[in-house]
Amino acid sequence: ITLSAGEGGTVSTTGGEYEAGQTVNVTATPQGEYVFTSWSDGNTNATRTITIGSNSTLTANFEKRKYPLTVNFEGEGEVLEEIVNAGRTTDYDSGTTVKLKAVPADGWVFVEWEGDLNGNSNPQQINIMDSKIVKAVFKENLQSEILALLYDKWNLKTTISKKVTSKSQQDFVIFTSANKFILNINEVERRGSYIIENNNIILESLGNIKINEISENIINLNIDTSDFYVKNMLAYSDKSYSDGDCITFLECAENKTYSILSDGFYSALKETYQDEFFILKFMNNPKDWIEIYNNRRFAKILALSDDVLPKNLDFTSISYSEINDLELPIYTECNQADWALFTNTNLVLRNNIIVDNYTILEKNLYDRISFSMTDNIGNQLVKIEISLNIDNTLKVQTTIDASLFDLPKDYTSSFYLKERTMTLPSEENICQVNDMSHHIYEDGIITPLTYWQFLLTNWGFNELPNN
Repeated sequence: ITLSAGEGGTVSTTGGEYEAGQTVNVTATPQGEYVFTSWSDGNTNATRTITIGSNSTLTANFEKRKYPLTVNFEGEGEVLEEIVNAGRTTDYDSGTTVKLKAVPADGWVFVEWEGDLNGNSNPQQINIMDSKIVKAVFKENLQSEILALLYDKWNLKTTISKKVTSKSQQDFVIFTSANKFILNINEVERRGSYIIENNNIILESLGNIKINEISENIINLNIDTSDFYVKNMLAYSDKSYSDGDCITFLECAENKTYSILSDGFYSALKETYQDEFFILKFMNNPKDWIEIYNNRRFAKILALSDDVLPKNLDFTSISYSEINDLELPIYTECNQADWALFTNTNLVLRNNIIVDNYTILEKNLYDRISFSMTDNIGNQLVKIEISLNIDNTLKVQTTIDASLFDLPKDYTSSFYLKERTMTLPSEENICQVNDMSHHIYEDGIITPLTYWQFLLTNWGFNELPNN
């Protein structure tokens, strides 16, 4: 008797010569992803006892395991691949690679695979090594609705459970009709161009936003970027924004003027100075983007009284140059000037020496700017961030470098400003050298902005007051 195994298995004996009537025990064993099916004589027992009656040859037959591939659907469409049809379960030999291609019906788009396939690549291949269930998800093509409603600022629901005081704390995405986007998540802003492909917004060099549903007031989307992924995120139309509105801090704040926040304190100081005393103005200009005016009359007040000021102090007739009991630097061009002006291009006083002011605008985002002041060899002295709050007030946060001012650690403080309608001083009444804060620190560049940060912080106006 001769015993052998077909492809995919072995037999326990190959047979031999036997007397008639003798018996032979044999077992057929499958290998890997194969299963035993039958012997060549039709017997289906993998282990059997054969009684010898004549010369014979038997072969054990094996075949690969078969697994079902079930394809389901959500929406309208089909999946094509030779024998794979919509809603049909087909068995495949183990190890078979099947390519699936999703084909949407008219007016629908393929969105993604679910189950044992994922992602939105189409077509995709799947290796059948066990039972597989795949779902092809189709959605109605929303491109016409997207083109009609997308151009807006959408506030994401990610921040719904936390208190948001600054606009930079609000997660949002802006799409403009000029095909520009701003995505702000966790106070990290990303910008670029985008294109619309069916229900997908392709963000330049960043990732993809998929629109699941869109209406005039609410949008349901998936965000997939290199550092953030979320499905079915809700976002709400910001009714204060219209397509074409400003999209950078300097653009939004252009030509607006700000002073200290507290109305009561502002009125008291304005009465004391008998004029405006601190004005901050922004311009949407990459070269001249900030102007800060400080009233130099504070020196007159200090000279006249070290204690409580008279209630009706009148110093309007006193010129700056007449104050001689303080060691104030006097410049010919500034003798009669009651105002000092700080910009990112003019001069400052450092250790009684007039030096160039090195102010570097680092970020000009949707809701905030940040800039630094450096010395003439590039050392950063002060870093300042100005952010726009929900109520359109400004938060000014300054950080002083510890290593340059012999501090135990970097010193950070903040105060708040409010938009106010103010008249700027005339050019002939402005000193272009910032000597206002020379007496607070002998060393370092102290501008009108950091001067008021110093005073307001120490006076307890570094938090938002109730009125």
